[in-house]
Amino acid sequence: MKKNKISLLLVVLAILIFSFTVSSQAAGANDFNYSVVDGSAVITGYVGTGGKVIVPSEIDGYAVTAIGEMAFENCETITELTVSDGISRIEERAFSGMKATRITFSDSVTYIGDYVFARCASLENVTLSANLEYIGHSAFRGTIKLKKIALPDSLTKMGGGVFSGSGIKTIKIPAGLTEIPGLTFDFSELTEITIPATVKEIGGGAFSGCLKLKKITFEGNIEKIGNQVFFSCNRLENINIPDSVTEIGESAFAHCSALKLSKLPLNLRSIGNNAFEGCGAITEIVIPDGVEKLGYRTFGSCKALERVDLNNVTEIGEEAFVGCKNLKQVIFGKSLKNIKKKAFSLGMGTEDIYVCYRGTESQWKNVKLNSNNHLNNDPVHFNYTQEHQVESVIKKATLSRIGEVRRKCKVCDYECVVEYITVPQEFKLSKSSYTYDGKEKNPKVIIKNREGKIFTEGTDYTVSYEKGRILPGKYTVKITFNGKYTGVVKRYFTIKPKATSKLTALQTTSTITLKWSKVTGADGYAVYMYDTKTKKYKKVNSTTSSKYKITGLEAGKVYKFKVRAYTKDGGTIWGSYSDVLQTATKTKAPTLSKLTSGTKQLTATWKTVSGATGYEVVYSTSKKFTKKTTKTVTIKKAKTKKTTIKKLKKGKKYYVKVRAYKTVNGKKIYGAYSSVKSVKVK
Repeated sequence: MKKNKISLLLVVLAILIFSFTVSSQAAGANDFNYSVVDGSAVITGYVGTGGKVIVPSEIDGYAVTAIGEMAFENCETITELTVSDGISRIEERAFSGMKATRITFSDSVTYIGDYVFARCASLENVTLSANLEYIGHSAFRGTIKLKKIALPDSLTKMGGGVFSGSGIKTIKIPAGLTEIPGLTFDFSELTEITIPATVKEIGGGAFSGCLKLKKITFEGNIEKIGNQVFFSCNRLENINIPDSVTEIGESAFAHCSALKLSKLPLNLRSIGNNAFEGCGAITEIVIPDGVEKLGYRTFGSCKALERVDLNNVTEIGEEAFVGCKNLKQVIFGKSLKNIKKKAFSLGMGTEDIYVCYRGTESQWKNVKLNSNNHLNNDPVHFNYTQEHQVESVIKKATLSRIGEVRRKCKVCDYECVVEYITVPQEFKLSKSSYTYDGKEKNPKVIIKNREGKIFTEGTDYTVSYEKGRILPGKYTVKITFNGKYTGVVKRYFTIKPKATSKLTALQTTSTITLKWSKVTGADGYAVYMYDTKTKKYKKVNSTTSSKYKITGLEAGKVYKFKVRAYTKDGGTIWGSYSDVLQTATKTKAPTLSKLTSGTKQLTATWKTVSGATGYEVVYSTSKKFTKKTTKTVTIKKAKTKKTTIKKLKKGKKYYVKVRAYKTVNGKKIYGAYSSVKSVKVK
């Protein structure tokens, strides 16, 4: 007996040792290999036949918390993959090279590692976790069929090159990110992007080689644009760099050949070498006061550039404006000390540059001039100041074109832009939807430009409202620009009908007639019934009446309804839903099948009906069931089909009928009575 106990213990020990091996196949999930780490399972491989695959949240009693490195790498059989709830980490190269077209994550995933989707050339759709916090380096590199993806607001950090070489066309950067890392979108299919105000820095090469990128919108407070950020974005035409930017890196906009730069940021302090080289569409540049040095080829080969104002620049680097063959006028500030070699070497056959200098002739003699070709021997207009005989010319901004305030000097015939009048871009109403309350509505108008400047009513625009604005409907707000702006914009708001109220019902065995109170200004009402299969409310029909009859229903069945009013005015304007009304159809009349007599008692037997909650058995000594002679027995169980009534009068004849009822929210809905039977009590 003792020997048998020892053998049994050895078997149990062997089972325990086997269950805790480092790698195992999941019981009930034999398509996966996994490892046990700190008491949880980590998926390490896939050996199934493919198709649509779900990564389970539990294997062999272990909670699955992660998908390990290269777990599904180069898998060609899986077409769609779903990651179950509870899994929080996707490690490096987990899905790289897969042939799957769709991957869906549960909201438990917070971490996606480096190269996770790299080389997934068939991937078309990815649903990310709403709680994702980190995406690793080159995670989506080379996903050429992935055209769009929604980044969750929870995302706070990304590695470099996340979407490098991907098929992404448009994307919204979540407000939680403070930096767009280097090479994030380089050589992708990106066409437009909005940079939120929370982003402070764009890393090197983030958008380089995006040959289809046309539009960039900055919402605010970026401070640094790194090296080669927009290098060779040759379709990029307009970009309004925020005044918060203090640094533009080397080759940041180099070879953006279509770029028509309107202005540089007011707080700019540093411009890197080659920053705007080859930007062949720029015609005029004003260097902000904070920039003291221009480096090598900063504006080299800007062939359309005609005028430059260098303000407080002290040093102009080698070949800073080399090849700017159309440069006609340069304005230097009194701070200028050194112009390096070939800074203004414009090329053969070009005219000499017309030079304006804000200092005196004696100060000009202290400027160190190296061999600068078209600048060395030009006549200089000294004491160039804004106090010269100047006049301002305003070119009003339209809704699509930037305006200008230009200063023209009558002495030297030079014109320059002293202010850009930015286009009003954001038009909002303080409230776009109201619910009818019998009062006139006057939403306030809010207008901003790209930099967030708020326009002033009366100075920049006037507002007029459509008459009425009390009853439900759609109303127009007309915004007319004036002052430095011109154009008209219309915005709209709606007044919705009130919620439908006092919803009641009348029932038969196959119909329910709904009634409700009329709603002011409503053109009609939509009736909705709950569908137990889809677990959603489905529209039954619309009506202009305040009641509606639903037919073809099952007897003794519970139904749920709600109603909402609508107004037709340039489209359908919906009111809020009524409260849900839960009711039921009447049950069918039961059949009173037998009535038997006993000593001072009788027994009634009936056939039960579908959907009944209970029954009422009514008995009386009067065939007419008069009130004084009639009593009722309530049966509260749906399956009961007979009852005995005692303490009756001996020898007396009793009349009996029965009806079923359905209880909904504590209220009984009665069906019809059975036929009446009678019996004489013994």
